Amino acid sequence: MMTTRCLGALLCAAMLTACTFEDGQPWGRAQVQLRTSSDFTQRAVSPNRLRVGNGFELEVQQFTWHVEAIELALAPPSTASIDFDPSAPPAGYSLCHNGHCHADDGRLVDYEDIALELHSGMGASALAFVQQLDGQQALFTTPATLAGDPERCTNRCELERGVLTLASVNIKEVTLTGIAHDVRDERLPVEGHPVSITLTEPISFSALLDDAQIGPGEPVERVLRARLMIGASVFDDIAWGDPVLAPQRFRANLLEHTDFTVNSTP
Repeated sequence: MMTTRCLGALLCAAMLTACTFEDGQPWGRAQVQLRTSSDFTQRAVSPNRLRVGNGFELEVQQFTWHVEAIELALAPPSTASIDFDPSAPPAGYSLCHNGHCHADDGRLVDYEDIALELHSGMGASALAFVQQLDGQQALFTTPATLAGDPERCTNRCELERGVLTLASVNIKEVTLTGIAHDVRDERLPVEGHPVSITLTEPISFSALLDDAQIGPGEPVERVLRARLMIGASVFDDIAWGDPVLAPQRFRANLLEHTDFTVNSTP
C-alpha cells in the first residue's frame, strides 16, 4: 500500500459468478470502496469551528467535494515492477533519507511521489477501468456513502489479465463556505469575514498498488479499499480576506495535506 499527498463509498458493485474466465475473456471484475474521513478534533474550538493558524479560527458551514471518477491502470502480466530504491535513486535525485530525496532543482520529494513518477514514465500501464461518480460529499461532518452507478463503469468493471498498478480519484470541484474570525488582532471585522471558495480546476490523487494480480489462481473479484484523509492543515496559512490568494493557498494545501491510500489485498 502506498500513498500520495496531494471520501465511505462503494463503486461499481458487481455480482460475480463462480465460473473461471477463459483466456481472452475478462479475468475478473473490480470493486472499489472509497472512504472519506477528516480529522479536525485537535483543532476544534467548538462544533464546526477550528483553529487554523496565525491567530485565526474558521467556522465551517460547508466543505464539499464533487467526485468525478475513480480510475485503475493495468499493466501486462509480463511487465516487471518498478521498485524505488532510496540507496540508488533515479536520475534527477540524490541524497535520499527520512522519506524524501533531494531533486536537482532543489525540491524535497517524497519517496511515494518518486515511485509514482517512475510508474508514469515506464509507459507499460494502460487505463483499464473508469467508474464515473457524479456525487458530492461534505467532509466536515461524519463520513457518508457515495454510490456509483455500475452501468457507468468501463466494460462493466471487468478486467483483463494483468497487474493493477495505479489507482486515481478525480475531484472536479471543491467548495468551502464559512466565517473566518481573527482572535489575535483586528485584521478582520469583529463579526468575522465570510468565506466562499470554489475550486473548479480538477484535482487528482493517485496511489500505487502492490500485489494486485489479475489472472490464473487469483480471486475473480478484486476489492480495492481506497481512502481519502483530510486534516485541519488544509485550512492553514490562508489569507482569508484576500479573494485571490485565499483560493490559491487553499488548493495548494489540499494537494499537500490530503492523503490517498489504497489497500489492494484480497
